[in-house]
Amino acid sequence: MMDHIESQVGEPEVSVVQSAHGVKQLASKYHYYPPDKLGLFESIRVSAKESCTFSPKCFMSGLTSWLPILSWLPSYDLRSYLLGDIASGITVAIMHIPQGMGYALLAELPPIIGIYMGFFPLLIYALLGTSRHTSMGSFAIMCLMTGKIVKQLAVMPEDPEAPYDDNITDSFLTIDDKQTYTPVQVAAIVALTNGFAQILLGIMQMGSLCVYLSDMMVSGFTTGASVHVLASQIPFLLGIHTRSFDGPLKIIYIFIEIFTLIFTSNPAVMVISVFTLTAMIFSNEIIKPWCRTITKLPIPAEFIVVAVGTLASYFGKFKDTYHVKIVGEIPTGLPEPSSPPFELLPAVAVDSTVISIVAYTLSISMARIFAKKYNYSIDANQELYAMGASNIFGSFFGCAPIAVSLARSLIQEAAGCMTQLTSLICCFVLVFVLLFLGPLFETLPNCVLSCIIVVALKEMFMQVLDLKKVWAISRTDALIWIVSFLSVVIIDIDYGLLIGIIISLLVLLGRSQKPKTARLGRVPNTDDYLDVSKHFIIQYLVIEMNGMSYTDSSGGILLGQLCKEYKEEGITMCLAAPSENVLETLEACGTLDVISPERIYHSVQDAVKSLTQHDRLVAEDHSYTKL
Repeated sequence: MMDHIESQVGEPEVSVVQSAHGVKQLASKYHYYPPDKLGLFESIRVSAKESCTFSPKCFMSGLTSWLPILSWLPSYDLRSYLLGDIASGITVAIMHIPQGMGYALLAELPPIIGIYMGFFPLLIYALLGTSRHTSMGSFAIMCLMTGKIVKQLAVMPEDPEAPYDDNITDSFLTIDDKQTYTPVQVAAIVALTNGFAQILLGIMQMGSLCVYLSDMMVSGFTTGASVHVLASQIPFLLGIHTRSFDGPLKIIYIFIEIFTLIFTSNPAVMVISVFTLTAMIFSNEIIKPWCRTITKLPIPAEFIVVAVGTLASYFGKFKDTYHVKIVGEIPTGLPEPSSPPFELLPAVAVDSTVISIVAYTLSISMARIFAKKYNYSIDANQELYAMGASNIFGSFFGCAPIAVSLARSLIQEAAGCMTQLTSLICCFVLVFVLLFLGPLFETLPNCVLSCIIVVALKEMFMQVLDLKKVWAISRTDALIWIVSFLSVVIIDIDYGLLIGIIISLLVLLGRSQKPKTARLGRVPNTDDYLDVSKHFIIQYLVIEMNGMSYTDSSGGILLGQLCKEYKEEGITMCLAAPSENVLETLEACGTLDVISPERIYHSVQDAVKSLTQHDRLVAEDHSYTKL
């Protein structure tokens, strides 16, 4: 029914009047019957029957969900997509070479492993991944965390330039009748365990796990980890050899060691580092922005630096003349698949699980950014399966755990990437390098690779600006960033991650336990409600439950106790907009025996109308509506 009321200025106003409905009345009117409660075995049988229903449409849906490449490859638009995918694939492959070789050093692995990481795991991710724009492969933070495990469990080679044996199972060493392992073997079992952990998380439907890791925690953690990456590369930039430190405060010990040995630096290495850093910074800050105004294709500054550094080292005989450490022998061809040492799995299980969670959180965050920008959906659980399968496959070729690379992904997108065909083209280029061009990089100075890593850290350090922005919005979120950052830097990466997660969960728990609430009062003759602490309104108390999707038995019992206490004070308590799950819980714990079903409504407005009709005389006498 609609009443037309003339306003004071003569313009017609429309008032919509509807009947007040209680949950019990609507259920009776529309013949609602609650579903039967099934036992455990009956529930399993029904769920299995619903999920196993076979039809061609259901089969194809399941197949494309497990092999997402089938969802876009049949409808691939050659005219619109192919050129961009080819250009971005070649561009990213060129980036994989210097970055992969540099990041492999962070993991205490031969540089060639970094190129393997951009080839073998990527073959699987291109088939199983749902993100079309992310660039998987080696990443600084994952390699640094892997390197920590490698140093703990592997016997490091005395000559880092020694030829690399690509058979990861026939490389066992024996020292004092005790079986030991090479760095490649340890990295391989870490990747395998990492893959198992990610697939297990996928089976447990934990794809939304990153929701509980706040953006501020991830930002603070990655920024702090970047400090460790920088500290690990400074000795290479100076040409000095520092001791290995582990445990809390190790970053402080590393810098003390660096300052102690700084006067023993190799001048030739320092000169190469200064020239390389200057050239790359000039390219990134001046040349690349200018080129972006002309073409979408980025300038491969990293690859150019690697090529120039390799040639200069070869003709200048940097190793023999100036004692500059170089990459050393690089094998040609592809390695034979071999099993990682499974007996090390218990020793790396905890650290590998931590790496798997960090890698997935970073990867899914970047994937969601691109999916939102290009209006397509990603499957969080399928991403776990894709990353897990990629890591397991790569582990049989000596690869360390992979993750999304922020810098490569942005360049891949800017170069015109449209689908994961980019990854397959990238693999094609890299396999050509592995088969024919690998030995050309043998004279590349290690300090050049360190310069590439350091310059790539800029984007990570720029996350400090997040703190400035969030400080003005939420001091609590800023606290999460500060605690995560300082914990990682001062204590260690793994302990810092644990502290950051605990702080994030405590903040989330605190916010859910103490949400912002207000006592609302209805403005007479309107459907508007105001905060009574800010406006002088006399009101009843109404519990509005629209935002409550779940309550446990303790909450239901507490609600019943509150109802009794208010009843003793002469107040009848009503519930507005409770969900079906909440009502079932309240019924199970006996709360609905205390709260009359007639006082449960579908909305606040229904509750107000019912109370108004029930207390009409009081409302007319005092010219206000109680809420």
